[in-house]
Amino acid sequence: MSVDADVITLDAADWGRGGTVRLGTVTEFHAIRCRVRVRIAGDHSDGVTTGWLPWATWAAGHLRVWSPPATGEQCLVLAPSGDLAQAVALPAVFEQSGQYPAPSANPMHTLLAWDGGGYIRYERDTGSLHLHAPSLIKITADRVEIN
Repeated sequence: MSVDADVITLDAADWGRGGTVRLGTVTEFHAIRCRVRVRIAGDHSDGVTTGWLPWATWAAGHLRVWSPPATGEQCLVLAPSGDLAQAVALPAVFEQSGQYPAPSANPMHTLLAWDGGGYIRYERDTGSLHLHAPSLIKITADRVEIN
């Protein structure tokens, strides 16, 4: 069952029995609207594709982080009282056997890794910061100090 409306009910997916948080997979992404459609977990015969949902991000105030969810990325759909008109997609659920596994297994590392091979890694155990770009690092500033 695929539904195109922005507001739907999910009787087919059994949403009404307390299912206000569901695991799903991003199926579509709309950059201008900052919205995604999510296939809510279930077998292929009774799963449901949501309407366009906003997604939660790291920060959306004084600091704004643009890291849109990828098609195929697992996420949670949070719907107060099961109402998809109020639902939000919460991306970034690692699936080790899936398309986007965790980029590290070291609990002492904080790592931002991109598909193209670039990364920023902070190692808490050594105090080291590693920055890697496969082609160019460009710094633009009125003043740069390296100590």
